[in-house]
Amino acid sequence: MFKKQLLCITMLFALQSLCLSDSGESQDSTPYHIKGIKRIFFQKTPPVNNSGKIRITCFTHKDNPLYIGIQQEIIINAPVSRVISVFDNYDDFPNLYEEVISAKVISRPSDNSYTLVQEFKHPLIFMSNIKMTTSFQTSKNSQKEKRYLYKLISGNLVKFNDGVVILNEVNNSTHYFELSFVDGDLPIVGKLAHDTVWSTAVKDTVKPNLVLKLRSEYPDWSFKKINTEAENMLKSIDIKTIVKNKTLYKVAE
Repeated sequence: MFKKQLLCITMLFALQSLCLSDSGESQDSTPYHIKGIKRIFFQKTPPVNNSGKIRITCFTHKDNPLYIGIQQEIIINAPVSRVISVFDNYDDFPNLYEEVISAKVISRPSDNSYTLVQEFKHPLIFMSNIKMTTSFQTSKNSQKEKRYLYKLISGNLVKFNDGVVILNEVNNSTHYFELSFVDGDLPIVGKLAHDTVWSTAVKDTVKPNLVLKLRSEYPDWSFKKINTEAENMLKSIDIKTIVKNKTLYKVAE
């Protein structure tokens, strides 16, 4: 999930912190993906996963192999109202997500917009915690659907971490769709395999959404059991092949 999926950044930053090299080329002030995620947010018909399986697709940019885009489609066997209640319960994040220290809404200009500040544990104990401020726009056209458009405002790590989430109820189950983009072009060692960075990003982006799935489906489970089972589910996903099959991201006109 967008805010929890930021966990992928912690590992990327850990790699950066242990290495010395020149940074990559600077990005444009307006990331290439913004038009694409806005198009999905505002489109009339939400994406639907009819396969019943977890589907993950990776997208990259032709000029930057560490421009990491990850699309997830997950079926959650729970009504959308329950999924939304878990998704929006920021006070519960430090308990539900092991790497989250705090998550707090600091402003709410309107009913469909707010700003969230989050702090994450750094995987290296001698490094400062990771902090991020993210803006959200939401849309709820019916009781069966809710959409989130999020964009990084500031942080002590990456230049962008943006995306769109759509929760859509079909036949008493919730179809979870997310397309997110994170800047993986950190000053890591040039010889570090790009696939290593990609695999880390996919793992740490997908696991929080498996936690969301399990928390929604089994609300009586302990936080520890949910995280353990999410880790087991993650191991069953062929992430190596998913990364290998990544394609160039193109914004539909």
